[in-house]
Amino acid sequence: MKEYTRNHIRAFRDALLLKPKHISGSDRDLSFPTLIEKYRDQDVERVSRVSAKKLFSFVRSLFNTAINLHDLNESPTAGITISAPVSETDREPFSEDELRTMFSAAPFSPLNKSDDYWFILLSLFSGTRASELVQLRPEDLQEEGGIPFLDVSTSGGRTLKTKSSRRRLPVHPLLIHLGFVDWAKNRKGRIFNGIPIGRAQISDPASKRFNRWLDDIGISRPEVSLHSFRHTFKTMCRAANLDEHVSDVLSGHAPTSVARRYGKMPLEVLAEAMNRITCPVNIP
Repeated sequence: MKEYTRNHIRAFRDALLLKPKHISGSDRDLSFPTLIEKYRDQDVERVSRVSAKKLFSFVRSLFNTAINLHDLNESPTAGITISAPVSETDREPFSEDELRTMFSAAPFSPLNKSDDYWFILLSLFSGTRASELVQLRPEDLQEEGGIPFLDVSTSGGRTLKTKSSRRRLPVHPLLIHLGFVDWAKNRKGRIFNGIPIGRAQISDPASKRFNRWLDDIGISRPEVSLHSFRHTFKTMCRAANLDEHVSDVLSGHAPTSVARRYGKMPLEVLAEAMNRITCPVNIP
């Protein structure tokens, strides 16, 4: 048991959520890893999170028993959970303490401006969906009237969640100052080519990668995830006293009235609004 690490436990937790709800015939004799691999990419009903949580609790109990018997000093399951499903609308913004924890942990070092570094900062300072970010290409970084912006669109076979997701997104001045524009221009294929694209859900690898990192740095509230950056961005927009329509355009939210569906928001107006947005904590 001493050979099991937190990475093993996370992999087991993720595999539990892929377990088919109904198993019949010879599949019942398959080992658990073989069963998961067989059905990984198939469109089948999976076990509920409640059932997966119950199965995971048996493994947790096993390690806790080993600790009680003095066979282990600590459990690799500590802090790793299967939470109840939370909808996008039930997500919450990150607290200031959580943001401070993030920006005092790796990869936030001046010497380590990697995919993860920029992906997290761009998520925070744009509220962009992860599925939109992972599809961005260097040629999507454009400039007009001295304003660098990202062209979030369906060109090149990309997909967007809604029609309102298509937009020109000014790059926040802090990201420009930190060097994002130069970094992104020199990428090959995709801007975030170090973060894989999922086969079933485009943003799955990015979400799992980020959630593992949250576990590692001790942020485990079930209400927060990668999607919480969209809520955090909207909170920052309100703190900057931005017009709700402007913040909706920046984040790609659907218009709240028929009148707002007409016309386009000028890039200069969006850039001026972006310049007013600040983060409540220090960014290294």
